[in-house]
Amino acid sequence: MLFFIFIKSLTMVKNMKKHIILVLAISALSSWALAREADRGAFEGVSAEDIRRGDVSTQEILEKMKANSNGSVEAEIPQSGHSTVSLNSAFSSLGANYVQVGAAADFITMSGSTETGVDARLGLNLNLYKQSDNSGLGVDLSVPLEYMYIDASLAPTSMEVNTFSFPVYLRPYYAFEVTPNFVIKPFVQAGVGGKYSDIDVSVANASAWADGFAFTWAVGGGVEFCIYKDFYIQGRYLYNDSNAEDSCIDDYITPEHEISAEIGYRLTDNLAIVVQYSHVFWNGQKLLSGVDMDQDKVGACLRIMF
Repeated sequence: MLFFIFIKSLTMVKNMKKHIILVLAISALSSWALAREADRGAFEGVSAEDIRRGDVSTQEILEKMKANSNGSVEAEIPQSGHSTVSLNSAFSSLGANYVQVGAAADFITMSGSTETGVDARLGLNLNLYKQSDNSGLGVDLSVPLEYMYIDASLAPTSMEVNTFSFPVYLRPYYAFEVTPNFVIKPFVQAGVGGKYSDIDVSVANASAWADGFAFTWAVGGGVEFCIYKDFYIQGRYLYNDSNAEDSCIDDYITPEHEISAEIGYRLTDNLAIVVQYSHVFWNGQKLLSGVDMDQDKVGACLRIMF
């Protein structure tokens, strides 16, 4: 009797082991399926492995997320140096809202003689319209204020000039997304404004001081390259002119031709540093009797985005 009870017990244990193995197998399969679903997120067709291999683009990820959430998703991911940055947000001076403050050193060259000056800058940029961050048409309004002091001499003439410029520009541009990490933005720039100047001139033993206000206008264009979300390079040409006949001051320094380069790096979501270089050349007209003058400006500014 005891023998039969023992045999029956062994049989029950074996059957229980089979059931336990089956339950464990089912649990393992369920866990694997749930983990794979979590791995690829809340949308079908893209796994984390696809993203790691680079088999899908940022745009494809956004489209699939929108398709699985009825288009109401706002996709943001953390990025180095930022709290949250939009997947398709490239750092650029175009299509953004910001204020910036900075300074520059000026180097004036007249017939081989180089003099120095300084300027202070305060700027505002407002995006009026854009189709998207990385592609399509956009329009900006830009207000770059600038104060400049120049101390220059060309024997027997020397002069000190203080100038305050306050132009207003429109900057239409078009963005081309070559890759998610490389965006090209050609743009044109045109605007009007004003310039106040005062000049203290000495010629031999005589000296004179005058001041005046001039209406100014400018037109130009350039191209900007946005690289790896946090970095951009810009090149630009700008032609400046004014109603010189209405101002004894601007008659000496207009028209201007300015070629400039700008490099920007985003430090945080709303803070960036920008380094600027420009070369200005013009022909003196009355006082300096047609002397060719060149000016180089090297500066930097801190930009606050909002």
